[in-house]
Amino acid sequence: MAAIDYGAIAFKNGKLVSTDMFTHMKDTCGFSDRDKPLVGVGENELPFDGNQFVVLGDERFLVGFYKTHMTWWRPPEFDGDTRSTVQCNVFGFEDYDGWKRWMQAVCVRKNDVEPDLEVVILTVKPRNGYYVARFSYKGDRYKVYFGYGVDYGFYKKTRRVNYYRSPEHFIRSLPHRIKWKLKDFRLWMRGYPVFGWQLKAIKKARKEREDK
Repeated sequence: MAAIDYGAIAFKNGKLVSTDMFTHMKDTCGFSDRDKPLVGVGENELPFDGNQFVVLGDERFLVGFYKTHMTWWRPPEFDGDTRSTVQCNVFGFEDYDGWKRWMQAVCVRKNDVEPDLEVVILTVKPRNGYYVARFSYKGDRYKVYFGYGVDYGFYKKTRRVNYYRSPEHFIRSLPHRIKWKLKDFRLWMRGYPVFGWQLKAIKKARKEREDK
């Protein structure tokens, strides 16, 4: 598992499009907002590319994923709010319960010529300790696993998403778990002198038996 402990794995029409822990925006969107700043984004705002695990969409609509955040952008055609960020356990929508039943509709203009709008429905649900986001845009279906324990490299090897709920992690963490359990037990024993005295008495009696 990467040191950052979080990740995102993206699919487009069922095909894996993520290429690493941080996927380059050009690989999924065909351009980078580092080379071409997005319309309506302030100079002090961080670009999507390099600051999100993965970014999906095009020059009219983008969705980025980082840790438990989901950020989307659209040109300022409807109001001044071009970028919106949603984070788990922050917003208090009526249909929002720790990402359990979260849904948001975003209106996106299809192109610069036609006035027609496309309504993109973003949904997020929990699964096995991480989150699954889904949306359809311009006929393409997107799915993203993101959150704590999501590891791209581990998924490529095992096809399992959450490293921290895998048998591999459980086995590797056993020595560490045992070490800390023993440490907690010693601290607990120190907090009860009567038990400490009993242990000393048992050790003394055992030593006397051995000496005989």
